[in-house]
Amino acid sequence: MNDSTKERLLDDLVALIEEAEDLLDHGADATGDALQQAQSSAREKLRSARDRLMKFEKGVVKDTDRYVRGHRLAVDTPQHKPRTRARRR
Repeated sequence: MNDSTKERLLDDLVALIEEAEDLLDHGADATGDALQQAQSSAREKLRSARDRLMKFEKGVVKDTDRYVRGHRLAVDTPQHKPRTRARRR
């Protein structure tokens, strides 16, 4: 995951928070077209932030998997033969 992707995600989240705050502050005063426009803008920013967050999450999972596979612990286990019990009659 590169730094520009992280920055874009953070920018989207900040914009979403600002939009939500604006809706809360001025939503009661807005009517008709202004309210619909504010809601539409908030929905678009929410969708964008959600999409970027999902891409970021997938990248983190891939990076983690790649790291774990590249740094496996070598397990040194002796070769054991299973014990067999003599059957009693």
